[in-house]
Amino acid sequence: MVAGLSLLLILGACQTTTSDGSMALPAPSVRPAQLPAAQTVRYVIRPDLSELRFLVFRAGTLARLGHSHVVQANNIQGEIHLAQAIRQSSFSLVLPVADFRVDDESSRLEEGEEFAKLPDAEAIAGTTRNMLGEKVLDAARYPNIEIESLALDGPDWGRISRYASNCMESNVK
Repeated sequence: MVAGLSLLLILGACQTTTSDGSMALPAPSVRPAQLPAAQTVRYVIRPDLSELRFLVFRAGTLARLGHSHVVQANNIQGEIHLAQAIRQSSFSLVLPVADFRVDDESSRLEEGEEFAKLPDAEAIAGTTRNMLGEKVLDAARYPNIEIESLALDGPDWGRISRYASNCMESNVK
């Protein structure tokens, strides 16, 4: 699910330029979101038990001088409507941008060798400032990232895992 959400965030940021130089949103390739299907179980995400991590890898000609980052989205809000068939399931998330955290030491250690060396406090503060600033996420103008599923595809999951159900409150819809 994290990989899918990461892909959604990346694709959601893609824009194309029109012939006059203005930005245009890409045309949707799938039908708009619908109301949750009947016979779904509604899970509300518990912000106190949930986080989403973005792994940002160094790249480009100056990659050898930089370092990779772990960005955590905390205080996630949202819900999942889980049906027997994955294609009838849906989700929506709200990520408060001001609650993003860069390079938490324990998170970096959990992510492996690429993230083992912790950047110094000044580098972390600079990365956070740049990420939240108007040239990247512009947190002052856009305080939340909202993600809503348009369509889900893949194998049926069967029962939701015990870990996931501990992070969400359930009620049958």
